[in-house]
Amino acid sequence: MIAHTAGMANASRRYLLFPVLILIALGLAGAARAQDARLAGRYAFTGTVSCLYALGGFARNGVANSLAGATSASFSSSGVLIFDGAGQGSGKFMLVGFDYPPSSTRDTQGISMQFNYSVASNGEVDFIAQNLQGRFFAPGPLAGTTFTIDQIRLHGWLAASNRSLTLGSTRSNAVTLTYANGTAVPGVCAISEVLLQTG
Repeated sequence: MIAHTAGMANASRRYLLFPVLILIALGLAGAARAQDARLAGRYAFTGTVSCLYALGGFARNGVANSLAGATSASFSSSGVLIFDGAGQGSGKFMLVGFDYPPSSTRDTQGISMQFNYSVASNGEVDFIAQNLQGRFFAPGPLAGTTFTIDQIRLHGWLAASNRSLTLGSTRSNAVTLTYANGTAVPGVCAISEVLLQTG
């Protein structure tokens, strides 16, 4: 009887603890949503993107397994991101730059994306976009060709005023560029962007 009573007491404590844990979880989720709401609206941005592509792929430390046939690209970037205040958003941007080697080739790309983001209480921002859709524009040998990028992950800081934001790679950002014909090319990219709220 004593053992049975103790078991009932333990069960009661567990039942009492369960709703408390739920309330804590809901409170944390609500706090996270409140922070995400700080980042809402339309933000225009400019920045730079530099990438190295290698058909042989990359080791875990980001070093190319082979530089045979490898190419690099450097771009200026500009575009608009729209944050919904609830952790999601969409954007479009242009990349204008050059590919090399074997020769310096003008490269212009238009890219659209959907993304998820989170804002911490100290203003840190985590950003991930997946399945980005792109197209090459003239001039350039690939004009009209479409492609996808599997994902980009960025980290940054939101100003106390919520009106400006920085986003950048904390390390070389592993990407896979897949052309419309199915050819997939692994790459690593360094990305740096400054955003200003415009609406």
